[in-house]
Formats: sequence, C-alpha cells, structure tokens
Amino acid sequence: MNFDGINLKGSHDSRTVRGYSALLKVTLAYSTFDQLARLLETKPNWPIPDTSLADNLRQRLDLNSIKSDENTSKTSFTDIETTDDVTRFAAAIRHMFAHGSGTPWGSTKDLTSQTIVHLEELATALLTETENRFDFWVKDKIASAALKESATP
Repeated sequence: MNFDGINLKGSHDSRTVRGYSALLKVTLAYSTFDQLARLLETKPNWPIPDTSLADNLRQRLDLNSIKSDENTSKTSFTDIETTDDVTRFAAAIRHMFAHGSGTPWGSTKDLTSQTIVHLEELATALLTETENRFDFWVKDKIASAALKESATP
C-alpha cells in the first residue's frame, strides 16, 4: 500500500490534515491486514508485539475515548490498557475512526507531531506484517504447486 496522506482544499491546520492522514492510514493498513487474515482464515492469530510502540500509543492516545466506542463494536478494547499487541490498538483506532467518534482531535490527548509519528509507525508495522505474511503465503502456494507438479508422473 502506498499512501502518502490526504490533500484538503481551503485553509486547514497542518496538524489536522496530518492527523486525519495518520488515522486514515492506520484504518487502511488495519483493514488490509484484517482482510488478508480473513482470506487466509487465521484471524485473529497475528499479534504484532511491540512494547515500545504500545507504550507510546498508550501515552498519546485518549484510551477512554477509544474505549467509549466499544458500545458500537462487537469487540472490547479494554485490553489496550495492558497489551503489547499493537494490532489491538489498530483495531480500536480503525473502529473509532471508521465507525465511532474518531477525529484527529477526539482520539488523542494532544495532537502533536510525535502522536502522528506513532500513528504512522503503527500503520507501518501493520503493512510490514501483512506484506510478510502475504509473501509467505504466495511462496507456500508456489512451493505446494511445484511439489504437486513434480509428484505427477
């Protein structure tokens, strides 16, 4: 996925534009990650443990705001207070941004450049993991097909 951000016409604060871009990027990255997992029938067994990123997100995101959107989801997000699995943050952010109360100003304690950096890191972690798993799946399918072909008399 190649997503550089959004462009808005008119006069908008650059942090607002970057905030929407970062939240949209996480939403798109998690949706890609989630759909690949569903396609490969492995959901939800793909944790991405990253203690540092999880701690940074916990410090910068308004967890109460994110958890307040649980009533519109089939999934609870209370584990984001303790988990190091950053896919849980991505799922919560995607839900909040796509289905809940998410805006760049409503999802963070303070929309700073550092918060945006952490959101972009989260999107990158998801996209890297999705690409790695997709590559593995393709190589496995190719190897299986080659094995079948070599076994055929």
